[in-house]
Amino acid sequence: MRSAISCLAFLLLCTQGGCLHPPKQNYSPDQIPQIDKLEEVMRVQAATMDPLFKKRGQPSFTQDEFAAMVAGAQ
Repeated sequence: MRSAISCLAFLLLCTQGGCLHPPKQNYSPDQIPQIDKLEEVMRVQAATMDPLFKKRGQPSFTQDEFAAMVAGAQ
């Protein structure tokens, strides 16, 4: 019983780690080095790049999508 509770607690912790909230503010690429918390840097990265990663299977990209990739890569 105790091991089942431990496993459940572990699984809950693992699933919560992937749930990042949106960034607390919109940062420009040159402001990112000034962010003092890794969690906030990861939020900025996720907000910027996750929508683009969802498009990786497309056969082609628009000019706007390419511009967003270049901006996100900075």
